[in-house]
Amino acid sequence: MPFESRNLPVAACVILIVGVLVLNSSVATAHVVIDAVMLPLALLTCAFAAYRFGMVRAMGISTGVGLAGSIGVHAFDLNTAAMLVIAAAMLGRLRELVELRDRRFHALAENATELVLVVGPQATAIYASPSFATLLGYAPHALLGAGYHVLTGGPEGSVLAETFERVRPQAGDVHRFEVEIIARDGTPHSLDVVATNCLGDPAVAGVIFNARDISENREAQAQLVKQSMYDTLTGLPNRSMLNRRLAEELSARAKRQGRLALLIIDLDRFKDVNDVLGHQFGDALLCEVAIRLRDQIRNEGALARLGGDEFAIALIDQTPEEVQTTAERIVQALSRPFSMPGQRIAIGGTVGIALAEPDSTPSSLLRQADVAMYTAKRRRTGVALYAADEDGRAITRLTMSSALPKAIANNQLVLYYQPQLEIGTGAVKGAEVLVRWQHPERGLLLPDLFLPIAEEIGLIEPLTDWVLENAIAQLATWNNAGLDMRIAVNLSAHDLRDERLATIVPRLLSRYAQKAASLCLELTETTMVTETERAAACLRGLAAQGVRVAIDDFGTGYSSLSHLKQFPVDEVKIDKQFVMGMVGDSHDAAIVRSTIELAHRLDLDVVVEGVEDEPTFAAISLLRADYAQGFAIARPLPAPAFAAWLLGHRGNADAFHASASA
Repeated sequence: MPFESRNLPVAACVILIVGVLVLNSSVATAHVVIDAVMLPLALLTCAFAAYRFGMVRAMGISTGVGLAGSIGVHAFDLNTAAMLVIAAAMLGRLRELVELRDRRFHALAENATELVLVVGPQATAIYASPSFATLLGYAPHALLGAGYHVLTGGPEGSVLAETFERVRPQAGDVHRFEVEIIARDGTPHSLDVVATNCLGDPAVAGVIFNARDISENREAQAQLVKQSMYDTLTGLPNRSMLNRRLAEELSARAKRQGRLALLIIDLDRFKDVNDVLGHQFGDALLCEVAIRLRDQIRNEGALARLGGDEFAIALIDQTPEEVQTTAERIVQALSRPFSMPGQRIAIGGTVGIALAEPDSTPSSLLRQADVAMYTAKRRRTGVALYAADEDGRAITRLTMSSALPKAIANNQLVLYYQPQLEIGTGAVKGAEVLVRWQHPERGLLLPDLFLPIAEEIGLIEPLTDWVLENAIAQLATWNNAGLDMRIAVNLSAHDLRDERLATIVPRLLSRYAQKAASLCLELTETTMVTETERAAACLRGLAAQGVRVAIDDFGTGYSSLSHLKQFPVDEVKIDKQFVMGMVGDSHDAAIVRSTIELAHRLDLDVVVEGVEDEPTFAAISLLRADYAQGFAIARPLPAPAFAAWLLGHRGNADAFHASASA
């Protein structure tokens, strides 16, 4: 007989070993092995063992050995039978474990938050998880068959159908992709999908699409992209986005021979507003500026915020003349005061223009427009077009920025004094203090070249401290010599924000034993418009101690008449742009006359700047101005030369006054 008793232990061991392997196999494989192999083998082995046991028993009785002897003789068969019984019990337990695992997998699929779709060999869905109902609103049974195409709008061009055909040829092939699915309520959902070919697995017999909703991740990524490419305050494109746009336009320009211009807009006096009124107020003002700029260009160009108070506009297919007109329109728009909560703010703006050349790059355009903008600031023209010869000035400006701190520390600054003549007596009662920079390489530099740099790099405070101390020290020297002088020192809006000013000025006056009335602090009209009650309170405190306050460049700012009451003003200085042409221009003469009359009605002294010749001096004398200042009297002089001039003038004061009055 082929299957002999000695083969029974082998069969039992095979069953045990295969059982262990089944526990580690797939559900489908486990079912096949148990039903097709292990169960028949176990039944056959048990039947054969029972047959052998019966035969042994019969042999024992017929030979007289007896049942016990037979069993002893064939104990091996009995042990084998016991092993087979154990194997049979394991078979039952194996089936229970496999079925338990099968139910567990089914429960996981049914309760998973991810979407599971199985597409069978005929490209029709044979399973859809319940999560389709909770996430997308589709009943799972409605997606079976060809119903799943509703997820992608139809079978034509369906990414699911295309992916099915892609992974179908190769068993176990995996493909990952992202797709946007429209939920039943119309809400779009971004899904991350993994397609796995399980067509060869009898338990699956299809391609499994596992998908998870990544809509929130997509939104977060979109937000990050927006933050990296757009200004969070104004919502405008930022520098990175502008660079990308410029690169695109330069590439397109090379193909179609179009025009491209870049404008950089820098706000004037915004730093004063931001520092005095606070960053929150400054942010609100920047948003208003963005709106006004957008209104000016509409669809003519691309607007961006570069950072701080700088904006940029890319103008496409405009002629140079049109670009110039647009820039001037922007300057005019920014010159109008902004209506903010509680007050009107005047700032203004400066525009630099760069026109694209065949070899232009985004960085070169930005640099050239920036150079042009600083040229416009220096020239005070509002708008300037880039010129190659301005590059040298830009480099000079950069080197001056690094050299200015050393200039202050090493006393390279020099004070010049321009006399202020009392018109009624011809006596020199005071002088305006003007700072110069004795540059070791470039010679004597006027303040227009370095004061804006000092404000930009935060050196205006130490510079003002240096000017105040050296000016008051010089005043003490003159007054101790019996000259009886007073001086006028210019302050910027930044100086008024310096809380130390209220203590520095009295301390210096005390240190050099000078009367408070011998010092006059000059503020521009624009500075007074942009400052607040805090600055006014500081000046009122100084005025209470006797320090005089003057409005410089009166008539050139934005209607500061109301500030004549708010600030403790003692005198006004009429700007030279009205004075220099008053002899031949009736309008300028009328402005000067009305300003003098207004100031006198308010009990204010009047200092007339820009008196360049004797006819002008005679004209302001007839208008009863109080003081005159200009080249007709004397140019600004360093301290030793000023003292010598003053002594000479006092000897000839009567003759000068008589000739001017003739």
